[in-house]
Amino acid sequence: MPSMLVEGTPLVKDVKDEVMNETIRGVEMLRHLSVAVCQFDLSGRVMFQNPIAIPAQVEDENEANVESNGTTKSHKDSDAKGSTSNPANREDSSINRGNIRRSGDFVDRFVDPNLGRQLLEKLQSAQQETEQEVDLEAEIQTNNGPRWNAIQLRKTLDPVTGQPAILYSARDISDKVQAKKERKEKEQKSEFLAIMAHEIRTPLHQIIGFIDLLDQTTELDREQRSYVKLLKSCAHGLLTVISDVLDYSKLEAGKMHLESIPYEPKSVLEATLEAVRASCEEKGIYLTFDWNKDIPFKLLGDPNRLRQVLLNLLSNAVKFTKKGGIHVLVQFIPGSLDSCNRQQEKQRKLNAITEQRQEDTPALIKFIVKDTGMGILPEHQSLIFHRYNQGALSIARKHGGTGLGLSICKLLVKRMGGTIGVESEFGQGSSFWFCLPAEIPNEPDAAEAADDELVSETEGLKILVAEDNKINQKLVKRMLERLGHTPTIAENGKEAIELIDKDHKFDLVLMDIQMPVMDGLEATRRLRMLGYSDL
Repeated sequence: MPSMLVEGTPLVKDVKDEVMNETIRGVEMLRHLSVAVCQFDLSGRVMFQNPIAIPAQVEDENEANVESNGTTKSHKDSDAKGSTSNPANREDSSINRGNIRRSGDFVDRFVDPNLGRQLLEKLQSAQQETEQEVDLEAEIQTNNGPRWNAIQLRKTLDPVTGQPAILYSARDISDKVQAKKERKEKEQKSEFLAIMAHEIRTPLHQIIGFIDLLDQTTELDREQRSYVKLLKSCAHGLLTVISDVLDYSKLEAGKMHLESIPYEPKSVLEATLEAVRASCEEKGIYLTFDWNKDIPFKLLGDPNRLRQVLLNLLSNAVKFTKKGGIHVLVQFIPGSLDSCNRQQEKQRKLNAITEQRQEDTPALIKFIVKDTGMGILPEHQSLIFHRYNQGALSIARKHGGTGLGLSICKLLVKRMGGTIGVESEFGQGSSFWFCLPAEIPNEPDAAEAADDELVSETEGLKILVAEDNKINQKLVKRMLERLGHTPTIAENGKEAIELIDKDHKFDLVLMDIQMPVMDGLEATRRLRMLGYSDL
């Protein structure tokens, strides 16, 4: 029988034995299999391996010991039955050079040799059929270096000698393991951000709250009041920076959840304008707005995220405007998707096109924030919506900021189904605009009517406050008392439920989410189960 030939030529010529033919074909198929396949004797010495199963170290160091069909020549210290000294019981079962394992034997395939020894001992002692098969995921040495693999092991008999042997197959799952690791890291990051958001924002809100109380309840002279005003400005500035960092991380991780509730867009705009009015007055610039009378009184969406986008754009306008002022224009665009450079909506179902009415076509509300500031160079206009980018380093040095505000605006507007852009001429000012779908809510139901009635009668309410933070307790209690209400404090959700069961006369419950003993979400669920649906 001639020697093995190169790929593409018959391995053995003129063989008429059908069993031999099938064997040869099987060996050739194993050579091209993308799964690592090996056979070991019961001591863990490699008897056979297809090319993909040969670790890189074996190819470099022991190439002479591997025949072209992937079969490893027998070791000199092995007898016909394959009985050798057991590598599972030896510290050094391979050719070691500088602590680098060079063998293709069973134990040395595993990055963790202790795992390899444990598996080999288990298979050596296996008597029951259920003990003779092992499935696991582990990191092993491959011809591409260490890789994670799904491994199948089975104790069987060698078809040539009839002696016990171990069959081994390994399928590379490194990409799957890496993706799983990245998902876990992303989840851990999201949990960390949630905790950090709570831990950082809580003391800042406390500072801002007590500054407001100091301003409202204390007789201050002109200089002291100016200090309070500066304190408030600095605290809000710090809160903005922290919120930008935390919100961007949430948006990037896809963990930002949007509300879809009825809200009054004009009220949102007016409140946002008031937030920056003091800064405008301090700089001596005007702040005005025009509201299109065709805009519906109520829309469906997330008012807090709308406020965040508007506040970012207005804060930027104030920052970069030295003289002149800022004007906000709000337009209503009925039945149009192209007016804000939006892409065409996906084609509606064929059976609905003919019956489509004008009022079914999505309308848009467009906000334009125009300033008379420094303007933006054309080459910078495509960059300013990228994170950490402020157009030029000189701008960042002079005006400060994280460079996250506009990138957050872009992500938020996109999440709300809209689009955002800028028109600017350097030295002449800028116009930042964004469009959102103008979805009109249904008629208010009985619950909303009850809420409206409660809002109209907000004097002298009996309010239960579930809050574990002592400083927050004092702050909320004092603020509610100043508004004419009667607050009662509960340390946690469990205590809140007990107080409500004892006294059914609470008009309102303010429930913190993160509390010891029982958190706010669990407490709210239990209250609903107990029938307190009116709180």
